[in-house]
Amino acid sequence: LVQQVGHHAPRDGLDGVEYLCTDAETAAETLAAARRRFDFVMEDVDYGDGGERSVPLVTALAGLVARDGVLVANRHRRREAAVVIAALRPLFREVRERRVRREGENVLVVAARPRAPRP
Repeated sequence: LVQQVGHHAPRDGLDGVEYLCTDAETAAETLAAARRRFDFVMEDVDYGDGGERSVPLVTALAGLVARDGVLVANRHRRREAAVVIAALRPLFREVRERRVRREGENVLVVAARPRAPRP
């Protein structure tokens, strides 16, 4: 994962890494209510849903990304990647798609540097 986000990764290791394993919607709500912000947010739960659940979730998670942070979402290339990218473009200065494997159907949607300043 760190390799996929390239220059956004810390240069001296992964000190201060927090892993949160819970329901994604609950996590987004709880962390937003606590006004938490993160340098890196990875979401991999809504692969292949067509966008119905993906768009509201990545939009909520976008609010957790620190000013110079990155949000990465694993998505099905044909079913939902374009919808998620379109939803994230107004929220981030940089949004791109990276294929995981040439023969695979999943892509990583990488959104960097949120547009709106975070309190």
